[in-house]
Amino acid sequence: MFSLTISRYRKQLLCTALFSTLIISGCTLDNQTAGTGGKNQPETLVQQYQRVIDAAAGQPSMDAVRAFIAQEPLLTDPDAHQQNINETWLMLTRFSPDERNKVQIKADETTLRGWMDLLILWQGNQQDQKALLAAIGDWQIRYPENPAAKLLPQDLIQSMSSMYNQTGKNARVALFLPLSGQAKLMGDAIRQGFTDAQNGAANFTNGYQQTTTQAPAGQPALPTEPVTAQTTVSAADPDKDISTPDLANGAPSNNTDSDGATAASPVVAAAQEPALISAPQAQPYSGEARSVTDVKIYDTDSQPLTTLLAQAQADGMDLIVGPLFKGDVTALASSNTPLNILALNELDTPIAKPNVCYFSLSPEDEARNAAQFIRQENKSAPLVLTQDNNFGRRIAQSFADEWQKTGGGVVRHQTFSGNPGSAIPLSGVPVIPASQQTAQTEGLVSQPEPAGGGVDSVYIIATSDQLTYIKPMLEFATSARGRPAFYASSRSNKAGTGKDFQFEMEGLRLTDIPLIAGGNPQLLSQVAGRFGNDYTRVRLYAMGMDAWRLANQYGDMQSHSLRMNGASGDLSITDNCTVYRRLPWLVFKQGNITPLASAN
Repeated sequence: MFSLTISRYRKQLLCTALFSTLIISGCTLDNQTAGTGGKNQPETLVQQYQRVIDAAAGQPSMDAVRAFIAQEPLLTDPDAHQQNINETWLMLTRFSPDERNKVQIKADETTLRGWMDLLILWQGNQQDQKALLAAIGDWQIRYPENPAAKLLPQDLIQSMSSMYNQTGKNARVALFLPLSGQAKLMGDAIRQGFTDAQNGAANFTNGYQQTTTQAPAGQPALPTEPVTAQTTVSAADPDKDISTPDLANGAPSNNTDSDGATAASPVVAAAQEPALISAPQAQPYSGEARSVTDVKIYDTDSQPLTTLLAQAQADGMDLIVGPLFKGDVTALASSNTPLNILALNELDTPIAKPNVCYFSLSPEDEARNAAQFIRQENKSAPLVLTQDNNFGRRIAQSFADEWQKTGGGVVRHQTFSGNPGSAIPLSGVPVIPASQQTAQTEGLVSQPEPAGGGVDSVYIIATSDQLTYIKPMLEFATSARGRPAFYASSRSNKAGTGKDFQFEMEGLRLTDIPLIAGGNPQLLSQVAGRFGNDYTRVRLYAMGMDAWRLANQYGDMQSHSLRMNGASGDLSITDNCTVYRRLPWLVFKQGNITPLASAN
């Protein structure tokens, strides 16, 4: 009996403490709310605050607002923090001006005062984006500890993005690129593509029938720059080219080869046949509206990203194009900036925000392209051949995931090391699609075997030098009758490989960006000549061209309505406002590299 009395007394003390805490925070509870969630277990503070919130049923209620505020520091899950901030803001925006003016704020309710001030400045500046951005920046300085100063409400960010779309004709773009460090040459190639497209000097009209070698009337010529021989990148020598893009840091390049400064390998187009003539070339993007009127370039190597972001906001920028490397993209997408962002790289796990879109030269996109294409060619038993590293495993996984989506079965993954000097078996190990990995671990899914048990297609991820070993070795190990079809990515396409290489690659099919694949030979000649025939930089230049166009159509990106024939691919928008690039296919035939449609 004594123990039971002590237990009841302790329970009464706990309930009294919980109730007192709620009263101090400004919430009012009825007898039902102060009760327990079960017969034997008292409710947590988070649950009791949630009962107050639920009782408001979405209607304006200061009790609910105070409950949101008291609940927020108790939450441990980041998503729950963001949801709390979002719902606090949504509740506040439902107050009419009269209701807002009647709110009595106590002297110690600093967080509530911050929220009300944010509501007032938002309501007073909804028609002036620049004034709103400046006011929010000042508010974040005045209330640095307010949860919304660290994570803006998603609805507030979305409303500012909508304002951008309405005022886009006066849009100002901040171009964030590395322009002075080891990645200077990569950043500079993107910058040149962006500014040439902005100035109308880079004209890309997609279509393999174009063989015009003279600049069309009215089209500005590209600015001429000295051609430099290609060597390893050096921060001290800005004229030296880049030979090994930093894939470890997420550089958006598919070619780690060192391209020689020799003439670019021409793509032999069907237009060379007498029956076809050159199509007229339009002025650059003449059918597209230009909303960007001002561009300012910021060097991400010169100052910390937070400093540049603050400077861009102070400069009245509307949209950030960049940065380039994954670490910087993560930092910027995770920031609390209200500015729109067109990041020039993708993240392994995208940060989904209404003001963030992603655009990159993703090798995973190429792998997905390849899976779709090989499937369309009625192949059923593919093998992905890559180097034995994380990059190779990522490519194999992307291919397998897409293969499964198209109805395919097993995808096998075989690896090699460096320049292979011994036979490569066409066996590999099955790649478990991401959608099945949990189930496979639990023994719930069994992979079907490929039809016939053999390999009928090989997707090779290798440099052109590695390919000179790999393709002859695979051909030697298989009979002509049962030989699988060979496919490769743009990683294998290098300028100046010569006729011997092209004859040796007979029948191999590969993808590359439209600019390199014959979409505009005259422009390719100019750009490749400028960059010492380094296709890595040509691809980055094409990316810069398309980034300019995307900046002008950012609203279409956000609404997922964008469709664009770009210099870096046929562009569309997928989940998390990520640009997907579909690439054309080429084939080595009789000593030439030819658009596949033309060869057929």
